Amino acid sequence: MGPARLLDPATLATKLGSWQCLTMNDDHTTWLFAGLLADLPKGTSRALAHGASRIAIFHLADGTLAAMDDRCPHEGYPLNKGFMNDGVVTCRWHAFRFDVKTGHCLVGDEHARSYPVRIADGTIEVGIAPPDPVAERARFEESLTRGLERRRIGQVARDVARLLNIGAEPRDIFRHAIHHDAARAPYGTTHVTALCQDLVPRLPGIHARLGEDGLVAALLQPLDLCADPLAHQPPRVRPAPEDPGADPDATFAELRQRVETEDSTGAEALVRGAILLRQTPLATLSRWFQVLANDHLLDIGHGLIYFPKIFSWLAPETPEAQDLVLGAYIRHITLGTREELLPTWNAYLRDIDEPSGSGEPPDPDGADSLASLREALLDGPRPALIPAARRALAEHPRQAVIDVLVLAASLRLLRFDLAIERDPTVQDAWLDATHALTLASALRTAALPDEARMILLAAAFIHSRKGLDAPPDVRAYDETTLTPRAQISEFTDEDDLLQRCLNARDAEGILPVADHLARQAPDMLIDQLEDWCLIQGAARAIFAAHHHKTMLAAYAESRRLADQGSPFAHVPLVAAARFVAAPLQERSIMRVAHEANRFVRQSRVPRRLS
Repeated sequence: MGPARLLDPATLATKLGSWQCLTMNDDHTTWLFAGLLADLPKGTSRALAHGASRIAIFHLADGTLAAMDDRCPHEGYPLNKGFMNDGVVTCRWHAFRFDVKTGHCLVGDEHARSYPVRIADGTIEVGIAPPDPVAERARFEESLTRGLERRRIGQVARDVARLLNIGAEPRDIFRHAIHHDAARAPYGTTHVTALCQDLVPRLPGIHARLGEDGLVAALLQPLDLCADPLAHQPPRVRPAPEDPGADPDATFAELRQRVETEDSTGAEALVRGAILLRQTPLATLSRWFQVLANDHLLDIGHGLIYFPKIFSWLAPETPEAQDLVLGAYIRHITLGTREELLPTWNAYLRDIDEPSGSGEPPDPDGADSLASLREALLDGPRPALIPAARRALAEHPRQAVIDVLVLAASLRLLRFDLAIERDPTVQDAWLDATHALTLASALRTAALPDEARMILLAAAFIHSRKGLDAPPDVRAYDETTLTPRAQISEFTDEDDLLQRCLNARDAEGILPVADHLARQAPDMLIDQLEDWCLIQGAARAIFAAHHHKTMLAAYAESRRLADQGSPFAHVPLVAAARFVAAPLQERSIMRVAHEANRFVRQSRVPRRLS
């Protein structure tokens, strides 16, 4: 292609003498005079500045003209300096190729905008019309979907920025992520909806602290999370809505039966019919799903963890959105692993299903039942656990018992043996330890108010993580005083010290400063942890999601405990800080190789400590 030149209207006006740079048609198209045809030989191009935009004008070999955005939608490099052949221009920087007449991207990611061009009395004119905002939004959303389908995170980020730039709300971006996930995830709901709901109230603060880049980074978290496992995954085929009849109680009974028998197709059809054909109120659907989420300890607690977040998200959404999201959630509940039915849980389940009061050891003389429960959760033998939990529930309000579960789960995080993360022969890792805290926190709003079974299951789950504890002599947190064993006599720059520990991935060195800030400035601590996670945290989306959900659950628990004057209100936040600072084995290839050989050569299942 011949030389390309940048021509602005002022230069053109000087060259052409007295002329009108702009004319307006009745259809609101502004025709911008772009130079003389004689000055743009065949095979050459020109870039025209128009406000903040640049338009590339191409004179093709066949004598026709074409105009499109000059800035490549990939990274903004000038297309007028590209190589053109047979109506296709190739960006010289990254070899994206575009049809110059339509702007369609033939090799690469996003399409570019094209413009009408005409010749009038030997003068080139380019038509500029305000884009239809509805069409423009649809174009960006379609591009966003394509980016997610191919896991092109750069494209996804640019489309998020474009959507925000034309007035889309952050909730609209999250909605796109949630619907993409719900329509495609083969086993139903994933972390995406819960993460979106967690981040919604955090966005104003993130935006204020980190600006537009921070806002887009936060919005990218759930988008990356659904793009990673769902790349090239088409929308799943959903069952048609089934009319459940007019009796909501009968509908729920049938739904519960289908879930129990793992009839995911039938369960989803019934949920769809209840929403779309019978207009069942969201409050009724919430009661149904709460019971279903409590029937089993699903998928290391996620069935329960997701419940309050999904229904909080759906409160302002349309029935069509409820249909899509709850269709995915019922699939998750139906197909999720029922943890308490695994063989390793047989002894716990016998204790839980044993009639209350039978076979329980006598109460220790003068022992407080909450203190006894804490001891049983952390270090007690399995037979002592469920009786201790039942005594605590009989003597104290449920929320006080959940307080102890939260404390025990937090201490379990503080005990986690960092060597396990580096051991390729063990399948357990940091993420397994975090679920104890997020499950305990979810009990507050998701457990059935008139039943104790899920609390007992959660207690057993926390107790079952004992195998992940470091030996007592290497633990860095004193559980008697609830303080780090290493202390700093005087703090002068807590923020700098916190950042240095995070950057060094020093899970033990962070404890003194995290403990200090959790007691004195918890809001500052959560903001700093959150910002670090967005700027330079985990590389893989699933690890980033666990950072966010764990620290936000910890923050909510710390605030609640502080409001009631609890002496251990700081502990969940300190535990979360240790997790965020810890070095994570995000690419565990050796572990995967070990488990493959263990199975193929020895017919053995993965080794687990929990």
